[in-house]
Amino acid sequence: MNTVEDNRRKRLALLEREFGTQAVLAEKIGKSPAQVSQWKNASRYSGSEKRRAMDRHTARHIEKMTGKPEGWMDQPLEVTESAPPGWAELNENERAKVAAFISGLLAARDGAFAFSIVGAHQKSASSPAKT
Repeated sequence: MNTVEDNRRKRLALLEREFGTQAVLAEKIGKSPAQVSQWKNASRYSGSEKRRAMDRHTARHIEKMTGKPEGWMDQPLEVTESAPPGWAELNENERAKVAAFISGLLAARDGAFAFSIVGAHQKSASSPAKT
């Protein structure tokens, strides 16, 4: 399982691709390209084994400056990468409502499709053949 720090590094790389270059992203968020690189690569502090990590305050700042919803940097990519826009902004209850709504749509579609096949079959079976 990914840690919040792992998620933030992956999200930072995603933002870099979105903005085209590390330099453009760094300018957008008001940080140096070197700082962005250190976060993304979890560079070690000089003379230490400790790796550079992005704190919560910085993650929220990056989200604000790039137009992402609060908490976006902390979410695993798997949750939102293939999800529709806005999915990451929903809480569990809201996601459950959306899932139930979609299930209802699919059931109605499948029911309507099955009904139209049955109805067409019954109609053709009950209609007298033209000669």
